[in-house]
Amino acid sequence: MKHIYKFLLLVFTLVSFFACDKMDSTYEEYVKDGETIYVSKVDSLVIHPGRKRILLTWALGTDPKVKNAKIFWNNGADSLETIIERAPGMNTVEVMVNNLPEGAYTFDLYTFDAKGHKSVKVTGSGNVYGDTYQASIRNRTFKDALITDNVATINWISETQLAYTKLTYTDKFNVTRTITIPPNENQTLIPNFKPRTGFTYSTEYLPELLAIDNFSTGVNVTKNVVFEDVTSAYLKNASQPFTPDLYDGTRWGTLKDWTVNAAAKNQGAPTKIYGGYDNFNGVSFFGLQKVPADPNIANGKVYQTFTLPPGTYEFSWQQGTANGFNNSGTETRLLVAANGATLPDLANINTALASVTFVSKTSAAITFTVPSTRQVSVGVLVNWVTSTQQVIRSAGFKLVDVTAP
Repeated sequence: MKHIYKFLLLVFTLVSFFACDKMDSTYEEYVKDGETIYVSKVDSLVIHPGRKRILLTWALGTDPKVKNAKIFWNNGADSLETIIERAPGMNTVEVMVNNLPEGAYTFDLYTFDAKGHKSVKVTGSGNVYGDTYQASIRNRTFKDALITDNVATINWISETQLAYTKLTYTDKFNVTRTITIPPNENQTLIPNFKPRTGFTYSTEYLPELLAIDNFSTGVNVTKNVVFEDVTSAYLKNASQPFTPDLYDGTRWGTLKDWTVNAAAKNQGAPTKIYGGYDNFNGVSFFGLQKVPADPNIANGKVYQTFTLPPGTYEFSWQQGTANGFNNSGTETRLLVAANGATLPDLANINTALASVTFVSKTSAAITFTVPSTRQVSVGVLVNWVTSTQQVIRSAGFKLVDVTAP
């Protein structure tokens, strides 16, 4: 038995010898000049784009042998060396590469110890921004801006790469104020905004999430005038849910606070006493309708009358988009503003302050000027006198003071 153990021990020793000899030959090419010493490589590299510069950051690490780092770019044609400093609380290395032309870059990074031994290479890529990007940015755009009850509402178009927007305006106490609007805010509410005054603004862009520099559009020179929504001051019962005056209890009625002339009242059985209000499928609309079995509506008028001070005004109609809204048929339907206590007939429409057709439209607006304080009527005129079906079911009306500052 002893002889067997000795034999097995000899075999194991020989196998180990040849295995080690083979391992040495495997790594021989890496240690031709003696043992190769590697220092810790760059770890957790992050590249931050900038304006004609770029910031490289990485974890400081715990290897005390690391004394400096070298950064190469442009295929090694350009380089920068930095000393690695350590201090209590320091856990990040930051290196700024300045004076770079705009473009995309690839960086190779090595760390070194005091004897010049280097780490393996770490590569990262990033962008540098400059004049080309600056020329491409524009001030943030907005859909509309209106004042209602002393509060200005600005509805912005959603955009990417925004950092923030700075907006300057005058309040009703004649104080100039500046606010900062965050990038994800698509509606800005500004209390005590002075009517018919404007605002200026500039937009800051961040080309990438990790960028270190903002790009500004500069302040726009032309003021964006914010006009005042005066609907609630002059119009009553002007939007959904509309309120009826007379009502048949199921669908048709006349509109409270509106004048509905006899021609527009073509609904209700057996007497035709309703028009202007349509409770279609349980939803209250400003509504007029003529199907083939209904009486014609010749010069049908639904309007309100009030006194306006001097100024320029925009009167608008909106169909709406929810289920039930309708504006079908091709016969005459006009949005009208007129002097006095009524709307003119179709034959005299040229006497109106303003009028516009809204056949096949989802919205319409007219602008008119009142030179002195006077009584004005605004509303809808229809002339439906054929057998074809005509329908209006809409969401409401708006009156805006657009007098120039």
